Amino acid sequence: MATTLGGGAAAQIEGGKLKGLGIAADKRASVTPNVPTYAEQGFPGFTAASWVGFFAPAKTDPQILATLNSTINAIVQTPDVQKKLTDMGFDPITGTPAQAEAMFKVEVDKWGNMVKALNLSIK
Repeated sequence: MATTLGGGAAAQIEGGKLKGLGIAADKRASVTPNVPTYAEQGFPGFTAASWVGFFAPAKTDPQILATLNSTINAIVQTPDVQKKLTDMGFDPITGTPAQAEAMFKVEVDKWGNMVKALNLSIK
């Protein structure tokens, strides 16, 4: 089965009810530190990590974006929120709008290229 760790799989792996074979991310997940990445097992570049981001309309005032970003980052960095997110199987990260935009572009390009390579379409 392929799943996200945030869907309860991390607890099942740590509880011994599932065997984690690999993490499709750049680094091991903190909630399942004994499960190696695919890269560690000889499959470099095999990443398909799920993530959550906050988006605003394209023409949003940069000051509003800066305020939203710093406020959301501060919330995500609080011990209570960190614990809640890691308990659910997530590795919380924070960053700048430019970092988020760059990551989003990489994801869109990667998955768009895969769709084209596999000749997939929506009908």
